[in-house]
Amino acid sequence: MGRATTTAAALASFLWWGWTAALEAAPFAYIPNRTTANVSVIDLATNSVHGNPIPVGRGPTGVAVSPDGSRIYVTNQFDGTLSIIDAATHTTLGPAVRVGDQPFGVGVHPTGRFVYVANNASASVSVVDTAAQPPVSTRLRVGRAPTGLVVHPDGETVYVTNSSDDTLSVIDTRSHTVRPQTVPVGRAPFGIAIHPDGSHLYVANRIDDSVSVIDTANHSPVGSPIAVQNRPFGLSVHPSGAYVYVTNNTSRSVSVIGTTRHAEFGPPIPTAHAPAGISVHPDGSQVYVTQASNALAIIEVRTHQVLETLIPVAGAPIALGHFIGPAAPPR
Repeated sequence: MGRATTTAAALASFLWWGWTAALEAAPFAYIPNRTTANVSVIDLATNSVHGNPIPVGRGPTGVAVSPDGSRIYVTNQFDGTLSIIDAATHTTLGPAVRVGDQPFGVGVHPTGRFVYVANNASASVSVVDTAAQPPVSTRLRVGRAPTGLVVHPDGETVYVTNSSDDTLSVIDTRSHTVRPQTVPVGRAPFGIAIHPDGSHLYVANRIDDSVSVIDTANHSPVGSPIAVQNRPFGLSVHPSGAYVYVTNNTSRSVSVIGTTRHAEFGPPIPTAHAPAGISVHPDGSQVYVTQASNALAIIEVRTHQVLETLIPVAGAPIALGHFIGPAAPPR
């Protein structure tokens, strides 16, 4: 059996499981709207807007959901703060936490205790201890213009894209120290995602129009960067690990990368209006993409076709990071 056939078989098996397994509750998607300073909530059971947008700080950009689905964390670029949303009530918890200047990417430790924020204009990552009341933030120095951020599934490492250095910084979460040696990638790395098994990182290089693949065992590149279309922005890995989806911001498309061969899988999927944030549904059936037209587009995974239905959101959504929760919490 060829490697491409193996990838397709793995995906088909996952989709069969996802569609036949009964989920306790459908998850929500949380979409930061930059120009309206709020977060739209989308019920993925019906692919419709749920309630009113949740007010947060100015210029909300990055988003992450805690592993248990109980908290949503949103970076407010123009306030230098982190908003914390209670998923059960869809209200913010206390005042926003002060972090660094122009925060972008955000990630949550698997235990849910620590939240990591990439401060683009401070060359730092804030470590927010949510066990403290109120939450306490400290900073670690990384490269220039840190933007995207992801936490390894084992919780031991955080990876940060340094957009002005063309590198990744690596943070040890046990000591909360930054390793002295950075990882070279392409030019202007922006979004970052990690394989579900933690084996590989995928980095969107904005100027190179490519995706770097990094082996997390030795922090070395896997082959040459994969060419995509213009200005890749966000990435999301299918829960089966078979595909990586990449938004091409100025080409108005989504590239699909097969993880077996680390190559493009078929032609890019046409979208519209500057696709940016992207997340795959936990059951693997659909991919959700934010668009500058104030809408969320839906891609059917089985066909890699965009559905006609668009979900309306508010102003200029970006949603850097994984914006879908694991499941709806009890209400």
